[in-house]
Amino acid sequence: MSISNNRKNGALAVLGVLLVGLKLYGVISWTWPWVTAPFWLILARYLLSLAVTGLVWLYARSMIRSARRREMQDLAQRASPKARAASATQHDPTLPAFSPAAYAAGDDTPTRSHCSSHSGGHGDHGYSSGGDSSCSSSSDGGDSGSSD
Repeated sequence: MSISNNRKNGALAVLGVLLVGLKLYGVISWTWPWVTAPFWLILARYLLSLAVTGLVWLYARSMIRSARRREMQDLAQRASPKARAASATQHDPTLPAFSPAAYAAGDDTPTRSHCSSHSGGHGDHGYSSGGDSSCSSSSDGGDSGSSD
């Protein structure tokens, strides 16, 4: 608060005390709400300044958050196309792989790709409806990718 506000509040407090004294001694016959009005004005000014300060703080906070959000979006857009492509193709190994052949056949049950079933020990290499021939290892343990 500035000095002038403190002086105004001080003057209102002195006026309030003076009016209470005059009411108690019977000099004035005002009702108590009018006698205590200077105190209510002090409280109203304080609450108003608190509300304005709170609104300014909320506005500033929302502006900072939106600026951070825009900055994060700009950073994401400026990421290299190679990094974006790599992050888009990452796959959760706990989920079954997508089989285009099974999808085309109308089978919407989860499928496992040829390559994801090697560690499972399945002789027929799993559940994939599509014949994925891009896998480098075969079911008999040999290397089907090399030619001897």
